[in-house]
Amino acid sequence: MLNPKEIAALLAILSDDTRPLEALSAHYVRVFPRPNLYRASCGLQMLLQANMLSTPQRVVALVLLYDAYKLEHAAITANPFLPVFTETLVAKSSFPAERVLAHLILTIAPRTDLPVRRPGCPRSRRDTNLH
Repeated sequence: MLNPKEIAALLAILSDDTRPLEALSAHYVRVFPRPNLYRASCGLQMLLQANMLSTPQRVVALVLLYDAYKLEHAAITANPFLPVFTETLVAKSSFPAERVLAHLILTIAPRTDLPVRRPGCPRSRRDTNLH
């Protein structure tokens, strides 16, 4: 379980709409180093499953859950939060942006990086090769 200070840090990361997803992901693993990363990721999972996050926050949470474990394992099937991605993909309550992201994670990971811009942000030069 996360303490109040950790919960506040996690919610601050999820609510930060000024930085790209890549920067949020790097900040997440700095704030929650390896010994605490799994607990923080379990907190993200609980927030997602309880529908306590806005759509942009849900997208950030999915990216954080993916990025936190993508370098550690060669296959997405080794990610301890794989059920979160599959549930998001099939849930009727998921918004289209969430389903598309879950689909990308499940189908292209780990061969390529995911797009790094936040929903609604202008495109950067880096993600123009995605289209």
